[in-house]
Amino acid sequence: MKRRFGLKKIILYLASIFGVISVMPLTGCASEHTITMINENPDMGTIMGEGKYKSGRDVTISYTANKGYRFDGWLIDGQEVKSSNKSYTFKMPEKDIVIKGFFDAKTY
Repeated sequence: MKRRFGLKKIILYLASIFGVISVMPLTGCASEHTITMINENPDMGTIMGEGKYKSGRDVTISYTANKGYRFDGWLIDGQEVKSSNKSYTFKMPEKDIVIKGFFDAKTY
């Protein structure tokens, strides 16, 4: 009698031998990339968010302006982003990126 095993049964059998609890496909795995933050006016405030993030995940960057200064905007990988919120959230791309933060003196 000839036995036929499907690919799914073979994978599950091999997984049970090697103690693998779950088998995940390799396609679609998120890779990790770096965000480098550059504060163009460090005496006017601070920016936060530098680090390593998985592509496709939400990333939140934020700022705190020092007294007498205001935040002027972000430059994310060369693209200008104006945001009046103290934080900005976006999806991490599948590459390393550079984010610049800009502050300016408040005008009264």
